[in-house]
Amino acid sequence: MPSPEEAGKKGSKGQGAKAGAEFLGSAKAFAGAQNRVRNLKNRAALQLLLDLLERDAAPGLPSYVQVGANDGKMGDPFYPRTSIGRWRALLLEPSPQFFGQLCETHPDNPNVTALNLGVAAQKGQLDLYQLNPEYDHLYPEEVKGVASMVEGQFEAVLRRRYDDVRPEHIQRVAVELDRLDRIIADNDMQDADALIVDVEGFEMQVFDSFSLDSFRPKLSIYERTHLDGKTRKLLNQRHADAGYAVYEVIADNLAIRLDWLTETVDLVLAMLDARRLH
Repeated sequence: MPSPEEAGKKGSKGQGAKAGAEFLGSAKAFAGAQNRVRNLKNRAALQLLLDLLERDAAPGLPSYVQVGANDGKMGDPFYPRTSIGRWRALLLEPSPQFFGQLCETHPDNPNVTALNLGVAAQKGQLDLYQLNPEYDHLYPEEVKGVASMVEGQFEAVLRRRYDDVRPEHIQRVAVELDRLDRIIADNDMQDADALIVDVEGFEMQVFDSFSLDSFRPKLSIYERTHLDGKTRKLLNQRHADAGYAVYEVIADNLAIRLDWLTETVDLVLAMLDARRLH
């Protein structure tokens, strides 16, 4: 039997461990709350940026091109506007599965053109890697919004987040590709106000399929999470060379055409905690 002194020491250790665990739990909860507040603030600020695009658009509806549109709703800041006819949209989604959902999101919307196409520097076909629908139930909703034409990229994303990832969980689908300059010309979107590229590591192929000297949206948004440092620098420099200011915001980079970078736009970027790179 331990002495009262030993029992006291053990009790103190136990209380200390409990207090430490409670502190760590509180710290994690606080950090999580901070992230949620920051995300809410950033979403609100991005909507203000879209308000400014609407204000400054040419006569008619403002417009945007989205490469990697997924279901047209998940994580899409334009959806609330597009769904009620405030924007004209060209939405490109290579996955037949996600494309079907995209069409369901915007049924009979005369201002939305949805194409079952991916974008690359050369017209052709390529394999897309995505979650096998048979195993949807094993993963949260957010995973269903991830797909990549970079071999191994989708599997790497899954393995970073989950332990029991099996080869059969990943589906490989052959998809059609075309150049973005050809697609926007065919659909009369050369004067689009915004471009959004979310293709899980395939971004350079998209930007190699058109020239920023010819297609010059006021706002260009491209995800940087799955890009290596060299590719990020190349894309940032390409925008800077074409007359854009480049900012880093959470998982994305925003490029603002310099002739649209007004004091008001600059104030909204400050609300986004955007860090200027170029």
